[in-house]
Amino acid sequence: AATTGRVVGAIAAGRSPHDTAVGANGQHVFLGGASDRYLYEADTSRPWRVVGRMGPLTPDGVGGIRPFTIDAQDRFAFTTGNHYLGFQVSDVATGRVLYTVPVPGFRIPATFRGIPSHGIALSPDQRYLWVADRPNRAVHEFDISGLPRRAPLMIATVHISGRHLGWLNLSRDGRYLFAGDAGNVIDTRTRTTVA
Repeated sequence: AATTGRVVGAIAAGRSPHDTAVGANGQHVFLGGASDRYLYEADTSRPWRVVGRMGPLTPDGVGGIRPFTIDAQDRFAFTTGNHYLGFQVSDVATGRVLYTVPVPGFRIPATFRGIPSHGIALSPDQRYLWVADRPNRAVHEFDISGLPRRAPLMIATVHISGRHLGWLNLSRDGRYLFAGDAGNVIDTRTRTTVA
């Protein structure tokens, strides 16, 4: 309970909990585990109960979901994985993976250690998706407006100046992308770092 801090329930979903997100309409909560191959969905009107799952995810086969986001209609889930440079798109209703989307023209160097795409953000108009590229110190923008018929298409890359890159967040109006840990503020219209 928010007023007392007392635990009122728990949802058992996935190994090594990493991220939780509530859908825009508040009816669904999504849970991803850093050691799991499925993204779980629970219904908030039937607390503590898993009602669906997406996957198996993580194209490397090792397992592990890292940052993810859900569209405003709770129709698509966009997930990153432990050892994958890129993301996957799943249909929330069926649980099926629709697309596995690599970052074209970029690779993970053999010397890189860590989570390559530890950051993902969806524009408020639901047309564009940004994904982190830690090994190449960049963020990549994809056009997702053709879903589900057309796969996401990479349209831009912005290199960051900071040494580390973690989470990605967009301003409420979608004008700025904040590259967590690195500190870059990117203007999404000009696709340049402005602060």
